[in-house]
Amino acid sequence: MARARGASAEGSLSTSANLVSSVVMSKESHNLGLALLWQGREKEAYDAFYKATWSSEQQEMSYYYLAALKAREQSWDEALELAEKSLVKNGHNVKARGLKAALLRCMGRRKEAGRWICENLALDPFDYVSRYEQVLLEEDPGEALKTMQRLMRGFAEHYLQTARDYAEFGMYDQALAVLKLCGEEYPMLAYYRGFYLGKLGDAAGRDAAYRQAEAWAPGCCFPNKLEDIAVLQDAGKRNPQGAKAFYYLGCLYYDKLQFDRAQTLWEKSIALDGTFPTARRNLALARYNKRGDAQGAREQLEQAFALDETDARVFLELDQLYKRLGMSVEERLARYEAHQELARERDDAMLEFVTLYNLAGRHQEALDAILSHNFRPWEGAEGRVSGQYKLALRSLAGESLRRGRMEEARDRLSQALTYPLCLGEGRLEGTKDNDIHYALGVAYQGLAMTRPPAGSTG
Repeated sequence: MARARGASAEGSLSTSANLVSSVVMSKESHNLGLALLWQGREKEAYDAFYKATWSSEQQEMSYYYLAALKAREQSWDEALELAEKSLVKNGHNVKARGLKAALLRCMGRRKEAGRWICENLALDPFDYVSRYEQVLLEEDPGEALKTMQRLMRGFAEHYLQTARDYAEFGMYDQALAVLKLCGEEYPMLAYYRGFYLGKLGDAAGRDAAYRQAEAWAPGCCFPNKLEDIAVLQDAGKRNPQGAKAFYYLGCLYYDKLQFDRAQTLWEKSIALDGTFPTARRNLALARYNKRGDAQGAREQLEQAFALDETDARVFLELDQLYKRLGMSVEERLARYEAHQELARERDDAMLEFVTLYNLAGRHQEALDAILSHNFRPWEGAEGRVSGQYKLALRSLAGESLRRGRMEEARDRLSQALTYPLCLGEGRLEGTKDNDIHYALGVAYQGLAMTRPPAGSTG
């Protein structure tokens, strides 16, 4: 009996191990399906997603993607059946619910689609696919469209995500229509518009959209979705002179820890357009942080600042690089004095400025600079501004003590123990200030020795 029980236990462990292995394989199959889908290898993606449905954990999204792939083939009945299987696993799957609404419309089941959309919006008022499906169903869509636009707030990413969902279904006309609703001049809107026009065979429209994307301001454009890779790669292929597509793609790859690939793309962007300072700035940071190329970093960062001498961030980063390269305090301070207004745009730059004043022994100027600027507290800088404030006053008081100016020393030391509002912080818990109290004692002792005794007439 003991051997039988042992054999049973061994069999149970083996079964558990097989189950764990199968779950892992199912997750891997789902991830493989996503990778193949984004590469446009749809048949292989379909097979991978189907394998992933073996595991309960992967059925919700795997069935959704299977339904989306069937929708691309306009196999509406099969797509709807697969979407329903996704909803069996999670009835609140917003992507599957939106897909079902689109499928019902495409199948001509408009009344059923309308009822389903009402259910969807009751569950999630921000289901923008369902909201746009409502627009498509209404004879007079004005009010529905107005409500959708109000909820989306003109935020480009809402329109992009809705368009991506429609593109997953292969409904590129609807994706383009959603993108056109956004009036913001955001580069990724134009890149995606070009990508979808290409999918519809409109080469001229695609190329025009890619050129438009290159022309729009890049300041707040931060592509970070894996779906963005195919779009930007296509833009680089179709418009090889478009420097910004390579720049954006480099930023995305750097975020995904593909550092060498990112640097290669930034180098290509700079070769096409050497006047864009941010590409040079990014390349400089990558060269220093990832390759240890200090000289190459300095060259790129200096050129970046030369291209835009109003960029306080690049000014500070260049100074930090100079600091690491051993540039003297005097040289660095001269740069700050030549760009004082720029330094005042950033609290961290201003902190470095006053620190250099103190290091150079110019304590009164350090104190004046601190008192003329309103610092705002930020994480990681606790005690640093107040530390420079106290250092300046303590140093000035030390000079007063050496010259026998005891009252002046006392006043400066007392001031060091009082934090003005411009520092942006109070006295940190546990701060002892022993050196200030000791010096203050010396000043009071000096004052006692220089004062006439009580009751003295002279």
